[in-house]
Amino acid sequence: MATPAGLPPPAFGPASLSPAADFSFSAGANGSSDWQCLDSVWYRKLDVFDMEWKHERQLFDLFVVAAAPYGGPVACVRNEKVFQPAKKNIKPELQIFSARGRLLAKSPWTYSRLVTMSWNNDEVLVCVFQDGVVRTFSPQCEKLHFFSLDERIKVEGGLVQAAVGGCGIVALTAALNFYYNDAFDRSQTIVLPDTGLRGPPLSLCILPAAPCAGSDPNEKTFSWFSPSTTKLEELRIVVATESGALLLLDRHKCVDLKLDDGPFVALSVSRSGRLLACLSSTGQLRVLSTAGIPRAIASPFLERQMRPKQVQWCGDDCLALYIPMHTPSGDVQ
Repeated sequence: MATPAGLPPPAFGPASLSPAADFSFSAGANGSSDWQCLDSVWYRKLDVFDMEWKHERQLFDLFVVAAAPYGGPVACVRNEKVFQPAKKNIKPELQIFSARGRLLAKSPWTYSRLVTMSWNNDEVLVCVFQDGVVRTFSPQCEKLHFFSLDERIKVEGGLVQAAVGGCGIVALTAALNFYYNDAFDRSQTIVLPDTGLRGPPLSLCILPAAPCAGSDPNEKTFSWFSPSTTKLEELRIVVATESGALLLLDRHKCVDLKLDDGPFVALSVSRSGRLLACLSSTGQLRVLSTAGIPRAIASPFLERQMRPKQVQWCGDDCLALYIPMHTPSGDVQ
């Protein structure tokens, strides 16, 4: 496709992110063009295939949805916290679709009190429940594993939050204690250091492990989604507290990152694991480098009056923001 008239030739590589970088989200000069400029990088949309989503698309606000990376399967299950009108078939089901929207498999869902549902690196669907039970499923809805994280979780009132990462499962109990399990097929749980929380955090995520000190800097950066021979340190968890502090938690200690603009309501790690996006309650966006102690490297300016609610990475050089908007019919998009 030819470059739009009056615009510079598009660059196909990602823009570099230096510690002093400060980039903004803006549209290209020609609003009718397929090319759009994001910082100094030009993008365009290409039709790959037609989507097959039908009525399921309108029901996503009633589902708990988990999408695997790189266009992998999409798992959906009824959200028991949201009222839904009765239909002919009111029995909940676990449904797994392709990214295109084709139903791959479904099975009865007889469980309750789901805390989180996510895919791990092996495209195994990991479901964590309030009582500390973990169930895993294949992309064909086959039951794979069933185990309990730790009996102490029930004593502490069950789980209120959990996160699934490439290295394992992090769970937070009602007593505000963090547990970590480094396997998806059995219980290998440890208790993490006290974070001093006074209430459940607004968001949490697991960072990929950082390269050990003294490792070759020319070696490929570790990623959850690609193998690496670099030796790795312990897991790291970022916790966004209600008070505004952003905490870094590992097996041995908890550190306050001293980041301004909190509290942060959403956290998102890029696919390579190199960058962390932090979205504040006021709509401010901060981008952190995850190497060593996470530090801010950019503060993108959002040319929006409405506050975004969610943020997700598209690769390593682009962020997608979800901004709820009311339609004339009264729906929210």
